Amino acid sequence: MNGNWYSWSIGSTPNDYVLAWRHTYNILLNTGIDSTRLQWVWSVNRNDYGQYTAEEYWVGENYTHWLGINGFNGGSSANWSKWEWPNEIFDNMMGRLHKLSSTKPISLNAYATVGVRTGNTTDVQSKNEWLRQMCDYVNRNKIKMASYNNVDGPNQDNMVFGGTHGDVIWNNFKAYSAYRNCLQSNDWIEPNITNPRLITDEVFAGSPLDCSIYNSNKEIIQSLPFRVDINPRVNSPGSSYARVDYGGRVTDFTLTIVNTIPTSIFCLDSLKSLTIEYGTSLTIPPEIARLRSYLTSLSLIEISSSLTLPSELFNLTDLVSLSIIFCGLETLPGAISQLSALSELDLTGNRLTSIPVTLAQIFLLRTLVLNANPGLLSLDNLQGTQFC
Repeated sequence: MNGNWYSWSIGSTPNDYVLAWRHTYNILLNTGIDSTRLQWVWSVNRNDYGQYTAEEYWVGENYTHWLGINGFNGGSSANWSKWEWPNEIFDNMMGRLHKLSSTKPISLNAYATVGVRTGNTTDVQSKNEWLRQMCDYVNRNKIKMASYNNVDGPNQDNMVFGGTHGDVIWNNFKAYSAYRNCLQSNDWIEPNITNPRLITDEVFAGSPLDCSIYNSNKEIIQSLPFRVDINPRVNSPGSSYARVDYGGRVTDFTLTIVNTIPTSIFCLDSLKSLTIEYGTSLTIPPEIARLRSYLTSLSLIEISSSLTLPSELFNLTDLVSLSIIFCGLETLPGAISQLSALSELDLTGNRLTSIPVTLAQIFLLRTLVLNANPGLLSLDNLQGTQFC
């Protein structure tokens, strides 16, 4: 979006863009479309063009699943371009994106290189070396997804397979061995043999979470970067603690005063109750959806001054009790109706100004607490329901 050739760059501002993005995001969120069916990629050009920077278009941590970059090596294919190696193209913007978010996975949504390093003749060796360096760059910078633009343009021989140049031939198609060798390395996820388009939600989300590395709930708890008391007789103030059954399974877990929410806790496959309390500007990771078959109680207490609920939270369809207390919540998405088993909903101490009409679709809901929401002046949406 940080380019001056798009329609939204004409007669509009970055604020217009952000408002439009968030408006559309909320519309789709309220329909119940979650990240298993739709993921948002906030993608920028490797350089800013025009009067605005990429940062001015930033939609916010809670309104995208990915951060992305587009970047191309044009070589000498045009009078305005020059040969650039991958680090020269992407380093600057990569650093800027990491400052916007340290948690979102990064993708290369469109990248390519020409073969003309100088003059107008394709240099196969130089293009192969660029592709080799690009592979190293992706792995070194933990880029989770990369989409090569395998299309030639005017005077641009971008193609790495099926084009007019290459150093190897496969089934009569010319190709570049560096690109092939990269994809055949262990650093890349191979396609599903039965269905090459099928990957797990975690893989598509760029999530590093791999629950298979843990042999027990005990190993998960031991991996956490803070102390966890196990079955304490008295809960120590400021300490996280877990309730463990005779089989060694964690059934109740309370995180207290943490800087981040470790995604490994979502590998606890018998967790019934989760409380996260007294954090600073915490965000709920999308991996929380892994608990959808177990979790019945979730409490978020003073973990943020402006909490936004991720769409994945509404996958927790076994939730009976949900408490979001003093978290600065401004919007309760209409997707709340997906929590069909919900019986208790406590929204004390937030900044709500309205209640979605879809709340009335939760027929098992018996307790609704809305204390200390000074901007909530009307409950008209609940007229004719079990609450009004």
